[in-house]
Amino acid sequence: KQWYQRRVAITAGNEWTNIPSDGYSTILSEINDKGVISATVVIDKTKISDITDYKAEISIAGFKETSSEIKLNAVEATVADVGPVFEKAAATFSATIKGPSKPSNVVLVHQESGEEIIVDLTSVSSTIPFEVSHTFDTVYSNSKGNYYFRVTFASGLKFDSDKVELVVKIRCRPLSNPPNAQLSEAEMTESHNYKTVVTCDDSSYIIMDENLREAICNTSTGTYDKTDLTPCLRTFDPSG
Repeated sequence: KQWYQRRVAITAGNEWTNIPSDGYSTILSEINDKGVISATVVIDKTKISDITDYKAEISIAGFKETSSEIKLNAVEATVADVGPVFEKAAATFSATIKGPSKPSNVVLVHQESGEEIIVDLTSVSSTIPFEVSHTFDTVYSNSKGNYYFRVTFASGLKFDSDKVELVVKIRCRPLSNPPNAQLSEAEMTESHNYKTVVTCDDSSYIIMDENLREAICNTSTGTYDKTDLTPCLRTFDPSG
């Protein structure tokens, strides 16, 4: 017996090549009482180059028989990123799935806890690609971590998607307004933290201490790096 794989590449053209022994296993059954023999190839770890056509050539009593071509199709799943969210906010996980048919079952798996949430497929279209999603109405600190979709098809084929991380931020308790000042929040680039900034009530006031103008909220712990912020002082015209 010999299995062949179609190679489609600029260098190889569109040709059939022998399947190597490394990374592949072939099985040939005995002829049953109906004269049927089965040839099987097992791919240990599927690579991109394995997503192609296959055929088997079997020699029986001096005669060679070649099977019809078999196409190996890959299941693909693109998982959307989930932005960082604050505790008690909603978080949505979604994926675009390409497979042999509409999935018969999809669960969203929280890797850290092992919890599996069944995804409702009622509104999922029966045509490729299949869009699936699940929304948590409220998330908490123990909701953070890595999530992935486990997809099952009617044939029994199962597929795990790539993982996506959910970052759950803890909001710091509001600080009190310093005298003659207002506080506002600002996002911090390249960080999940945010800062609270002092601004004076009007142009007749100035910041007393620039070093105490901002407080950074560490959203992983819900604590500020400082809690006493600068007040604003009134300015006077000495000529006045």
